Amino acid sequence: MRNFLTWQSSGKPRRTASQIKDSQHLAEQDLLGKIFSDPLEHGYEAMAAVPKENQKPLNIAQKLAVIVLTALLVAASIWSIRDLNFQTSSFSDPLAPLRSQVENRQNEVEKQLLQNEKLQAEIAKLSEKEFPQASVKSEELLAAAAAPVSGPGIVLTLTDPKGIGGQAEENLVQDRDLQEIINALWANGAQAISLNGFRIGPQSAVRAAGSSVLVNLQSVKSPYALTVIGDPTKLRNALREGPMAYYLKVLADKYSIGSNISVRDELVMPAMPYHPLASKTLPEENTDEQK
Repeated sequence: MRNFLTWQSSGKPRRTASQIKDSQHLAEQDLLGKIFSDPLEHGYEAMAAVPKENQKPLNIAQKLAVIVLTALLVAASIWSIRDLNFQTSSFSDPLAPLRSQVENRQNEVEKQLLQNEKLQAEIAKLSEKEFPQASVKSEELLAAAAAPVSGPGIVLTLTDPKGIGGQAEENLVQDRDLQEIINALWANGAQAISLNGFRIGPQSAVRAAGSSVLVNLQSVKSPYALTVIGDPTKLRNALREGPMAYYLKVLADKYSIGSNISVRDELVMPAMPYHPLASKTLPEENTDEQK
């Protein structure tokens, strides 16, 4: 037979673990219920139960401390409210800075427009003095080389190789060389071009006559000075970079033809002389005599 140890009973039934847990849960619920049912008065009953004779009155220092703390709290509250109102008023219109910038820019634009009008009026006056006949059709006259023109530009000078005696014709500057360069200058924004003082226009022709070069039926010789009015930087870059730079390099390396580019602040070209086209009416054929 097995021997079992028995505990002495105190007369009360022992609680199990689940019962202990349930009692703790009930106690917590009771405490939470008191807090939620009367949150402002929770714990005040215990203080009220203390007899007044056992409560010590505040001394002067404690009263002053309470007054000072109260004043500080009130001042801090007032300061916080004022700061909040200031921030609210400052950010009440978030587009205010943008509106200010727009107004400033509009004022600047108006000033620039007024300045532009003044400059346009000055340009019109100067144009009337310089080109009295080109007030309306100045662009057409400029394209036809029928009006004088002035402005910044460049001068490209081509020279035949040194040692003229016995020089082969193919080693000299050819009319096709000048044609290639002139077309490239037109393509890169040239406004007016002249060759050795002869204005190049729609009716101009650069041709060869033996070993000579003719411009508008006038003979020109080396050095060949191409005067070009236009944007100096753009024109110079067109001759120093790209296909035209390679073309000038071939002329220099293969044929010893020299080239020089110089920038000018002011160039003046006269209008191309006007040569009216001559025409003649052919007589009508007599059909009766032919019969």
